[in-house]
Amino acid sequence: MNLQHSTINAGILVFSRMSSSRLPGKAMMDLGGMPLVHWVMHRAQHTGLPVALATSDQPEDDVLADYVASAGYQVIRGSLDDVLGRALYAAQLLGWKSFFRVCGDRPFFDLEEIDQFNRRHLVSNLDPDFDLVTNYEASVPKGLTTELIATHAIERIARQKDLTGSHREHLSSFFYDNSPIFSIVRYASPHRGSGDICLAVDTANDYQVLSAVCRMRPDPLLSTTAAIAQIKHSSDRI
Repeated sequence: MNLQHSTINAGILVFSRMSSSRLPGKAMMDLGGMPLVHWVMHRAQHTGLPVALATSDQPEDDVLADYVASAGYQVIRGSLDDVLGRALYAAQLLGWKSFFRVCGDRPFFDLEEIDQFNRRHLVSNLDPDFDLVTNYEASVPKGLTTELIATHAIERIARQKDLTGSHREHLSSFFYDNSPIFSIVRYASPHRGSGDICLAVDTANDYQVLSAVCRMRPDPLLSTTAAIAQIKHSSDRI
C-alpha cells in the first residue's frame, strides 16, 4: 500500500507509556518478534506521514524513549497524566497543524481509514475548518477508533477554565462531551458491529489473543480486516 502524503503539516502521534495500570510494561512486550511499541510505530510509518512517539518525562519511560529513538523515530516527552498537554506540546514542537492520534497499544489500527481521512481532509482539503474527524461510536471495537485532531482545537481546549483532570488525561474526551461547540466530522467505521472483540492490548488476556494473531501472521502491515477474521477464526476453534 502506498499512501499519499499530506500537502499540509500533519503527522501521527503515537501515545505510549510503561506505567499502564492494568498491564504494566506492555509497550515493550513482544509482539510478532518486536516490542509492541515498535510494531505500532512501524505500522504508522507505512502511512507515509511523519511519525513521532509522545511519551512521559518520567524515569520509567526512559527505556521506552531510548528504544524508540534508537529505532530511528522522533521522541517527544511531556507530562505523564496531562496527555492533552503532552499532545499540544508535541504538535507545536513538530509544527503540525493536525495529527492522527494512535494509542501505542493498538497494533491493528486501520491504515485504510487513516488514508481516507488524510486524502479527504488534508490532501483534498474537504473541510479545512475541522476540529476533529472521527469514526468513534460504541459499536466500533476497542482499538479501532481513528481520530484526526486539529492542533488549534487542542489549543482551544487547553484554555478552558473548567477543564477536568479526566479531560486532560483522556485526550479527545472533551470533544465528545462538548460536541455542539466543535466542528466534528463523523464517519462510519467499516468495522462497527464486528462483535465483542478487542483489538487493543489492554489486559493480559488481550495480549494473549493479539500476540497469538501476530505469531501466526507476523506482519505489522496485516490489514485490520484480516486481523479481525483471524481473531474470530481462533475463537471459533476454542
